[in-house]
Amino acid sequence: MAHGALQLGAMAMHWLPGGDFRLDGGGIFGPVPKTSWQRHWPVAADNTLRLCNDPLLVDTGRELVVVDGGLGDNLSPRLRQEYRVTAPWALPTRLAALGIECGDISHVVITHGDFDHVGGLVRTTASGREATFANAIHYLQRREWNDMRAPHPRSAGSYDAAILHVLPAGRLELVDEEAEICPGVVLRHSGGHTRGHQVVELHTGAGLALCPADLMPTHCHGRPLWQCAYDSEPLVVVERKIEYLARYDEETWYLLYHDPYVRAMRVGPKGEVRETWPTPWPEVAALIAREVAGEEDPA
Repeated sequence: MAHGALQLGAMAMHWLPGGDFRLDGGGIFGPVPKTSWQRHWPVAADNTLRLCNDPLLVDTGRELVVVDGGLGDNLSPRLRQEYRVTAPWALPTRLAALGIECGDISHVVITHGDFDHVGGLVRTTASGREATFANAIHYLQRREWNDMRAPHPRSAGSYDAAILHVLPAGRLELVDEEAEICPGVVLRHSGGHTRGHQVVELHTGAGLALCPADLMPTHCHGRPLWQCAYDSEPLVVVERKIEYLARYDEETWYLLYHDPYVRAMRVGPKGEVRETWPTPWPEVAALIAREVAGEEDPA
């Protein structure tokens, strides 16, 4: 989905192509009955859904911050087949089109350690695997780092701790609960999707934006009870979303990672979509309705 930047105050947000895949609808919507979610999201005959894995580039005017890394270019054949990868990881190409080199990135936020969020932090070159953003400090919650090194059996298949060992010495900083990593960019531990999951607040000078990562992977997941089967702490996911809907006003933009239809949204008091970017919500809703009805190909 090509588009320009979402400009909020002094900050510009660009979504980078981190690779697309197809996941089982039951995994994405967990306890929500299919009779409910299939009215809101197109589903193929094999019960899979089209999703993206698109990192966020935040240009604060002084720093360049990337949130997560996408799938990367080194997925195993098993993962490529299992997760039905349909579009490649192309972060360096998109950055170059913006006039930015990977070495220009100053900060990288790792919301959590799942392979679809950290895979692109390392890339394959003629000399082997190397850090994609070698000059950047990478920020990860300490609890997530500990869990990645000694994962629970339920999480072991999703984590890719080996990638973090490729980072240059001194380029990984562990966060305890909360940190402002540069002016206006604040990390907060959330838990929920994983025990060490974190979200990113962007204080733009023209309102607040939040990167909720996998607490709200798509525009359907703003509602507290809509969650993924992949969540390690499902009750915490519900609690956090209730907390955020109370804490952040209705002018807050939620910046989405896995949604191929909506990049950013504003929501109402129950998490329902109120406004979307870059395409207005009535147009998005109409497109989804046509795909659900089979009038357009959702693949």
